[in-house]
Amino acid sequence: MTTATKGNTGPAEVQPVSRQAILEQYGAMLMAVPLAEDDDGSGIIADILQANRPEDLNTNNELPAAEDFIGKTLVIRSIERRQSTLEDNELGYYLIVRGTEGSHQAPFVFGTGSTGIVAVLVKLYAHGWLPAAVEVRKADKATKAGRYPLSLHVLSVPGAN
Repeated sequence: MTTATKGNTGPAEVQPVSRQAILEQYGAMLMAVPLAEDDDGSGIIADILQANRPEDLNTNNELPAAEDFIGKTLVIRSIERRQSTLEDNELGYYLIVRGTEGSHQAPFVFGTGSTGIVAVLVKLYAHGWLPAAVEVRKADKATKAGRYPLSLHVLSVPGAN
C-alpha cells in the first residue's frame, strides 16, 4: 500500500492510499490525453508521396512500435490516444507517440500499448513534462509468459524541477 502526506500543518500525517484510488487517478489522467483524429488514409498517401527511392513505396502501412526504437535517444513531443481493437489490451487504448530522434532530430512516430511505457507517457503528459528526452529499453529477463517487457527511461525533461 502506498502512503501520502496530508496537509502542511505540524508533523506529517501519513494517510494510506489504496491501489484502487491510484488506478482511478491513472484512468482520469489517460482520458486527459487527446484522442487522435480518425485517419482518413491521407497518412498513407503522404508516406508514398514522400518516398525517396522506389523500394520506399513498399510500405506495409503499419505504425512502427516502441520496440523499433530500443536504445535510441528520442525526444517525445506529443502523444495522442486511440481506441484499441486488440482483445488483450487491458487499457482499451494505445498511444500514438511523436517526436524527434537523435542529434539529427529526424521525426518519428510509433504506437504503443505497453503498460509501462503508456504509464510513463501519461504521467509526463499530465504534469506538462513534454518534451522529454527518453530511451526505450527492453528487459534482459523474460516474464513467466515469455515476454520481454519494454520500459521508457526518462533521460531529461527541460524545464522540470
